[in-house]
Amino acid sequence: MSYIRLVRPLELLRIALLLVVAQWSIVQVGLPAEVGRESVGGYFYFVLFAVLLIGAAGFAFNDYYDAKRDAEEQGKMVIVGRRIVRRSVLQMHVAFTLLGVLFGVVASSMVHNLWLLLLFPVAAGLLWYYSTLYRRIFVVGNFLKATLLGACALLPVLFEVFYLEENAWRSFAMSEISITPMLMVSACYAGLIGFGALCEQLLIDLYNFVRGVHREKDTLAFRYGTFTAKMVTGGALLVYLSLSIVFFISLVRFYRLHFMLWQSAICGIVLVAVPLLIALMALLAAQNASHFKVSRLAATVGMFGTLLLPAALHILV
Repeated sequence: MSYIRLVRPLELLRIALLLVVAQWSIVQVGLPAEVGRESVGGYFYFVLFAVLLIGAAGFAFNDYYDAKRDAEEQGKMVIVGRRIVRRSVLQMHVAFTLLGVLFGVVASSMVHNLWLLLLFPVAAGLLWYYSTLYRRIFVVGNFLKATLLGACALLPVLFEVFYLEENAWRSFAMSEISITPMLMVSACYAGLIGFGALCEQLLIDLYNFVRGVHREKDTLAFRYGTFTAKMVTGGALLVYLSLSIVFFISLVRFYRLHFMLWQSAICGIVLVAVPLLIALMALLAAQNASHFKVSRLAATVGMFGTLLLPAALHILV
């Protein structure tokens, strides 16, 4: 059980869902019929396991690096150094990273583009620097984590494009077909997921500051106070909600759901709008740590809703 907690299964579930939704509900839908691809390429599963392994390695190393500081905080569940030997955690980090990179090499070779394999060791290196350095630098760690999560949503379309370039170029040359809508929706999806992760990190930093945890971290609240951090984070949530509406409209056009507009709108309101509005109102009215916790949880639900929105609308097709 301790090893499972160490790799943060809920975060890995989020990453897995992100990749699966991007592949099945955007890439597969956006492929023209002329390409003749009705099934998912085998390389996707290698990409999926590569990302999950590297992510698990990053989470394990993050706890390894913070073990001493976590042990000093009251009420904090400490795994590394108490339930699991520190050396074992470091060995697990190295093993998962190498295995993840190996899966990435296999996936890259299957689409005949070995340049793509560089993505996986670079991501592993960035996660290492995030834990040791960037996380404590003002806003930099938040941007880095958000960028990495958003980039995960681009991996399916990136590998698909290189696969099509290698294996289906004749179909594109002989027919007037385009994958531009798929590329645009994928880019919007990745950007929205990344920006949502940034908002979530700002909320987490604010919540931790209010309850007196990780106060040494250089955050908005640490620099400018709780009120300013609330206003900035609330503004970011409002922008995120606006972008989610734009993304919803683009999905309706992508799936051609004009004849099911009410059903689509209900999905968008329930999955995204309601949780984000609750998060925004709870944040602006927050007076203590419990209020900030409600805002954080509601925002997390809304961001999971955004993640699942393409799949929900795809089901309506």
